[in-house]
Amino acid sequence: MALIKCPECGNEVSEKAITCPKCGAKVGNGHSKKANIFITCSFIFFAICCLIFIFALTSSQPAKQEEVTARQPIEDVASKSESVEPITDDFSDVATTYELGAGYYTAGVDIPSGRCNVTAISGSGNLMSSNMYSGGVNEIFGIDDGTGFYNDSFSGLKMPAGTILSTNGRLVVQLEFTSIEGRAEGRTYDIDAAIELKSGNYTAGTDFPAGVYIIEAVSGAGNLMSSNAYDGGVNEIFGIDDGTDFYNSEIQNVVLSEGIELTVNSGLVIKLIPSK
Repeated sequence: MALIKCPECGNEVSEKAITCPKCGAKVGNGHSKKANIFITCSFIFFAICCLIFIFALTSSQPAKQEEVTARQPIEDVASKSESVEPITDDFSDVATTYELGAGYYTAGVDIPSGRCNVTAISGSGNLMSSNMYSGGVNEIFGIDDGTGFYNDSFSGLKMPAGTILSTNGRLVVQLEFTSIEGRAEGRTYDIDAAIELKSGNYTAGTDFPAGVYIIEAVSGAGNLMSSNAYDGGVNEIFGIDDGTDFYNSEIQNVVLSEGIELTVNSGLVIKLIPSK
């Protein structure tokens, strides 16, 4: 145990003494220096811990706020999505009846896509669609002439977008759509850029621009044939009607791609009207 001197009388007393036993003067607080150091350090450590706790508590508040803020838009979207009704296409303004002569008609371009019934209006010829083996048609079609050779109606024809329906000869048909899946974009033809061709052999891309055409008879009669006759082309007895109802005078949307050969014969004169 260490001794210290009384500040009043100089008497040596224990460092743990509170008062001097000789003069009664106050000489200490009853604790050793080590104890005082320990108490001081403990207080400092406690103060530091309090500061750390306060800092941690304060800094955690913005994180919680950010979490609420980040989560809020998701809750808003969810609540809005419950009130939004599904969007459905309205085709109530699309015509459901179409009359088609000889030519090629693409669903979604020349006619709507969907499902329809077909009825012969006049003439006869082939009626065929590019999906003939999956809900399409491939018929010798026309008005019954008493031979029972022609079919004059076909129900439930499926015409998905991109399907091509073709008719030839003097056949004219009516399409009555029972359901519509998409609109027809339509085509525009440039009559001012029309080209007349007399009897001869012509190559698309060399003698006339390659493209899609309406072909009309101008005069005479004869055979009109293209090298893609069974793939968007033409193979017709063509000309101006002489009263026999034998010649076809117009065909729609004929595809005359680069390199296709077109043959006009027997004095026939035709007009090619290109699409824009």
